[in-house]
Amino acid sequence: LIGQILTVVYFLYYLLNPLVNKWWDNLLN
Repeated sequence: LIGQILTVVYFLYYLLNPLVNKWWDNLLN
């Protein structure tokens, strides 16, 4: 169960990371 949760967390992290970076750039500029 914990392994599945970690897999989903890593997947969402790598999926959303570029979007968060773009959002941060827009927010700071």
